[in-house]
Amino acid sequence: MKNKRYIDEILRPPLILDHPLILLLLDLHRSSPVHKTNHLTVLCAIFNCFTITSVLKKDNEAELEKYVCRTSEDEIICITKQKKFDILRLSIEKELSNLILQLFLSKDTNPLRIFPEKDIEMNGYEQSLEILKQSEQKKQHFPSVILINYILAIYRHLRSLADLTPDLVLSDLKDYFEMTYKSREHPIAVDTLIYNKCQSLLKTKLTDFEESEQILLNPKLDKLVELLKKHAEKPNSRALILVERTFYAQKICEFLQNQIELKSTIKPCWLISQNGLDSKKSNKNEDSVLIDFRNGVYNVMISTDVVRAGLDIPECSLVLRYDFVPDSIGTVQARVRARRTNCVYYLITTKGRMLIL
Repeated sequence: MKNKRYIDEILRPPLILDHPLILLLLDLHRSSPVHKTNHLTVLCAIFNCFTITSVLKKDNEAELEKYVCRTSEDEIICITKQKKFDILRLSIEKELSNLILQLFLSKDTNPLRIFPEKDIEMNGYEQSLEILKQSEQKKQHFPSVILINYILAIYRHLRSLADLTPDLVLSDLKDYFEMTYKSREHPIAVDTLIYNKCQSLLKTKLTDFEESEQILLNPKLDKLVELLKKHAEKPNSRALILVERTFYAQKICEFLQNQIELKSTIKPCWLISQNGLDSKKSNKNEDSVLIDFRNGVYNVMISTDVVRAGLDIPECSLVLRYDFVPDSIGTVQARVRARRTNCVYYLITTKGRMLIL
């Protein structure tokens, strides 16, 4: 009996990835053997695998083919730019860009005269702000750190105007500034000055929207609603919408909740991953939302890529990426969520936007 070996019980079935995903991950035409090994190691870690097995025999390939669920639709949807929307978007982007410029140029809001290495129109502007912020933190230049935090928030929301409606973006920015400013017991003078400048512009713009009674739309959100309505007709449907930023998840959920035409069919929820002091509270909330999503209390979940990698989200009949794909591993992770038979995988993007597929 000492030499007898027992095979451990299989607690979960193996994860089967079809050829296109593996080829995509390894990038066979360009990667060196070392790079391929590193990619496979990352893939194992992400999917909590101890081993990866490749199938070479034709007979075994045919057998495995019975167990591989392929998407019934797999499509990149490019939204054509709409002149009316772009005019409004560009005008708001210009006002927010000017606000950033004013905050940097004013000696009152930028007393230490710090500036990022890149201009706002250049690629990598956000990264240059982050580098500048780290430098100012090391020097304990707190007025400069406060300034950069405001500008980072403005810039990130400016960039989101291509994906959300203007009122969603500006109202979220206004609420964020109000929450962070009021959380400080004793804000310093430069903090108060920047806060008042930002809130003055945001309140003016939001009031203008309200008084004009203009219907604020975004063609990308319109396409999202169209796809969800079509998909909701299927029995026991589950849709997962993956977004890049945290506030996207919350705001898209609010947008869907406020659509009268979706009230009877779409039950959205949003989920993000948190770390630090709020992690225990966040974990309880995650468990509750996931249970409700699995049981059909919600049938649409909007989440960030962090959730994509870390949580046991049920297999979905629709997986939809709402923004650009950050990397090839992100594509694999998103596609794995679409393993149900006759599932659908979409990527919604704006025509002309760079993608990593």
